[in-house]
Amino acid sequence: MKRSRRRNNLQICPTPRFEHGCDDVTGKNRIVVSEAALIEKLFRDYDKRSRPVKSIDTPVVVAVDLYPIITEQLNEREQKLVSHVWLYLEWQDEYLHWNSSEWSDTRYITVSAKDIWRPELVIRNRDVTISSYKAKHLSNSAGSVHGEVVNSAAQFRVTIIETGIVSMMTAGETQTSCLVDITYFPFDDQACYIEIASWTDGNSRVKLVNMSSTLDLSGYRIGGQWIVIGTEVQRQTQNETADDYTSLVFIMYLRRKPLYYVFNLVLPSVILAMLALLVFILPPEAGEKMSLGITVLLSFTVFQLLVADSMPKTSEYIPVVAIYITSTMVMTAFSLLLSVGILSLHYHWPDEALGERCKRIADFFAKGLCMKTYWSSPSVHKQRAAANERRTFKSMTWNYKTNNETLNQYILLANIVDDLKYLRNTREEDDSSRARRCDWVQVARVFDRFLLTVFLIFNIVMVIALFVIFPSTKSSRPNLRSPVTPNILN
Repeated sequence: MKRSRRRNNLQICPTPRFEHGCDDVTGKNRIVVSEAALIEKLFRDYDKRSRPVKSIDTPVVVAVDLYPIITEQLNEREQKLVSHVWLYLEWQDEYLHWNSSEWSDTRYITVSAKDIWRPELVIRNRDVTISSYKAKHLSNSAGSVHGEVVNSAAQFRVTIIETGIVSMMTAGETQTSCLVDITYFPFDDQACYIEIASWTDGNSRVKLVNMSSTLDLSGYRIGGQWIVIGTEVQRQTQNETADDYTSLVFIMYLRRKPLYYVFNLVLPSVILAMLALLVFILPPEAGEKMSLGITVLLSFTVFQLLVADSMPKTSEYIPVVAIYITSTMVMTAFSLLLSVGILSLHYHWPDEALGERCKRIADFFAKGLCMKTYWSSPSVHKQRAAANERRTFKSMTWNYKTNNETLNQYILLANIVDDLKYLRNTREEDDSSRARRCDWVQVARVFDRFLLTVFLIFNIVMVIALFVIFPSTKSSRPNLRSPVTPNILN
């Protein structure tokens, strides 16, 4: 009779050499079979090097599912997505099944992943160079998931149920390439994906299927700069050599949280653009028009460098914020050139009178800008001067006749009159020069106001068009852009 131990009406098989349990001596006791005995039986003739199918023509169907946990970083400059995910695999092993009624209702067991056959999978769009791709993948043992999801498959355990269904859950950090479209930055959406495929076996040997059409986000934690606005799973088949190869593409549609960039990039750029308009408000007498414009222009240069440092070096896309900053830089530089012309008008040489055509043009713009202009009239000055001269000579003649002065006195008075004429002409010339200068100053003021209005409207239109209207034209989901997979066999 087989030896057994009796404890509390239980019979426990002490060693794994008993395949079908222990004998019930009394007929009343429940028989408990050691799990080690079941594992010993299942793996006695098991060979993990061969596929777990009894017919060579039968493919192993591997169901794959991906559970994203958190999107840690999307590096736009390096075009790399760093995320934490759970990877779930499930397949049928025809050699690992048993009848639970014969093994004390043992419906499942857990064993080390290194003890069974496992599908050899690879993350095709993993962000690595060709040399590191070979070093980290080709040197791994068979039956593992290549990539950051599983650093070593031996660290994980698999669950096997009585029907032979094997389930394996792995977790880790993935770094995958993600080609970003920065056109709408910082109001952009991106489509990033993780592509999983069989490493060596085609569909005739290992067939990959997706368990669902979308990703399960029940365990996803929102963090960082991105939120997930949608998911999708695509199954792609490629015809290569004598067999077809299937890959599963797990797509995540991400939307950037723009608040950080709005407060640190967009708003300062808009404020600087408004400061650039002060060039047309600042009076020329202050002497700071040019220095203010140059300071604003240098500030925009710094902001443009900040945007360029965070963007990938590509000519395929230009972000809207870069377009706005560059356009405002051009506007500021153009305003500096126009300020030179306005300063030239303001300090124009007063000996040259303002033409009537220029006055009419200035009057036209002044009416549209609700400004009033007052032009000098040289004829009025001449009429006033002639009237004053007639009154002076009349007074001198009357005084001479009434007083009957001597000739010498008359000559003295004539000299005095000549001196007064000279002083009068000098004053009239100064008044005329001052009036002509006021005319040029008025023209400069009118064009200052006109350019201020034009540039203000231009700036408002640019802000609304680039940051309101243009982002609203983007599609609800960005297009998926696949990078070229490096040829690792060369």
